[in-house]
Amino acid sequence: MSPRFQAVCLLFALLGLLPAAPLFAGGRSEDQPETTVRDTWVLSVTQFDLSMLSPAGRVVGDVIKRQLVEKLDTVNFRLRLSPEIAFYEGYEWRRSVQTSAQALARLQNDRALIIFRGEPDWRQRRALRTIDANIERISAELAEREAARPIINVEPVFALSPANLGGSFPVPPRPGGERNFARAQNSDAVLFGEIREFHGRFFIRLRLYALYLNDFIYEDDIIFSREDIYGAVNEITISLTSALSGNPPARLAVAAYPGDAQILINRGYAGTGTVEAVERPPGTVTVAVAAPGHTPEDIEVKLVAGELVEVDVTLGLMPTAEVNLDVPGVVGLAVYHGALFLGETPLTVSLPIGSLAYFTLEDRLTGHEARAIVTAPDMPGEMFDFTFRLSPPPPPGGGASTMPAPGFTGRGEGFGQR
Repeated sequence: MSPRFQAVCLLFALLGLLPAAPLFAGGRSEDQPETTVRDTWVLSVTQFDLSMLSPAGRVVGDVIKRQLVEKLDTVNFRLRLSPEIAFYEGYEWRRSVQTSAQALARLQNDRALIIFRGEPDWRQRRALRTIDANIERISAELAEREAARPIINVEPVFALSPANLGGSFPVPPRPGGERNFARAQNSDAVLFGEIREFHGRFFIRLRLYALYLNDFIYEDDIIFSREDIYGAVNEITISLTSALSGNPPARLAVAAYPGDAQILINRGYAGTGTVEAVERPPGTVTVAVAAPGHTPEDIEVKLVAGELVEVDVTLGLMPTAEVNLDVPGVVGLAVYHGALFLGETPLTVSLPIGSLAYFTLEDRLTGHEARAIVTAPDMPGEMFDFTFRLSPPPPPGGGASTMPAPGFTGRGEGFGQR
C-alpha cells in the first residue's frame, strides 16, 4: 500500500468525525490582530410570550419588550472567558479543516473515476498528473490547517441580529430546539421572555441561552406595577446587560451642580442633583446634565468592569441679555411668560441670548392685554426695549385670534428697539 493511499484513507476516516458547522458574522476589533475570527457576538431576541395577558396588557407587554431591546445598545462588547474561547476555537478549527478535507475527498473520487473509465493511456496519464498535483496541494493545505489553531477574538463587538435591527422578532423554538434555532439565526445567544399579569401587576421573566454552553446562562424575573414600568425595565436591563457583556458590572455615580440639575444617562432619566452609585454594563455611556438658566453638558464616560466611576459636573451660567417690557403710560400690568407669572410692568427680564420668548401683558381690571414673541439680543449683557400696545378683549362669542409675526397679535402689539 503506497504512502499516498494511506494518507488518503486516513483523511477519509477523519472526515467522518467532522460535523458540519455554520459560519458566523465576523469583523475586526481595533485591539486584535487581523487574523482573529468571531469578531462579532450576535444576540437574537425572540417574540415574548404574551399569551397570559389581556388584549390591553399585550400592548403594554410589547412596549416593555421594545424598551428593553432599545436599552441593549448600552452593551459595547463581550468579554469571552476560557470555556467560550475553547468552544469557538474548536468550532472554527473543525470548520476550516472540513473544507479542505471535503475538497480532497472530491479530488480522490475524481481520480478513481479516471482510472476506471478505461481511457487511452496518454489521456489518462495527463489527467492523473493534473489531479495528483491538486491532491498534493490540497493535502498540504489540510496539514497546514490541522496544525494551525484559529485566534478567537476575546472582546468581540456586541450586535443584535439583523432581524431584530429590522424590528422583527422571530417565533421562539420549542424546548430543546434552542441550539438549532441559534445556528439558524447565526447568533451566539438567544433571549427568551415571558410577560404576564399577576394580581393587577406585571410579571416579566427573561432567559438567555448561549450557543457555546448549549444551555441557559442567565435567568431573572421581576414583578412591578404599570406606573413603575420604566424603573422595572431599567432594573432588569442592568443585570441582563452584565450577563451579555460577560463582565462584572461597573458602577457610576454622578454629582451635578446646581442642585436642581436634571441628570440623564444614555437618554434615560436618572435623577436630580445627585445619583448614587448604580450598576451599569462596561462600555461607553453618555451623561447629560441640564438646569434652567445654565448651559447643558453632555459627557461621554468609559466604564470599566468592576470599577466605580464618579462624575462631577458644574454647569456654567447661560449667557443672557436683558429685555425691558413696558406699555407707555400704563403701569402695574401683569406679565406672563407662557403661563408663568413674572411680575408687573415696567419689568426687565433676562433671557438666553438669541432666544425667543412668548409674553402676555394683561390689565386685570379692564381685561385689556397684549401678546408678543420677543427675540433676545445676540450679545451677552446687551439690553433690548420692547414696547407693547394694549388692545381691548374680543367681544363675547368672537372668533379666536391668530398668532402674528413677532411683536404683533390680533389682540395687541409690540414694538422693540435696542
